[in-house]
Amino acid sequence: MREDLRAVAGEEVMNALASMEASVYASKDDLRRYFLNLQNSSFYLGRAIGDELGPNVSYFPPKKQEEI
Repeated sequence: MREDLRAVAGEEVMNALASMEASVYASKDDLRRYFLNLQNSSFYLGRAIGDELGPNVSYFPPKKQEEI
């Protein structure tokens, strides 16, 4: 997954993926906390991918027509 994302994603997505990876390999002593962290990191990764691949909308206000 990391190599697939690296081909199309930026630094923010790679940071989110590293966060997700850390959550997966974290200590499982407290399962409630483990799954909460895993859920939050998956939301963070999804949001980062959505921002990266979403439409890039730019707003250009109309220019006023000068009087001749």
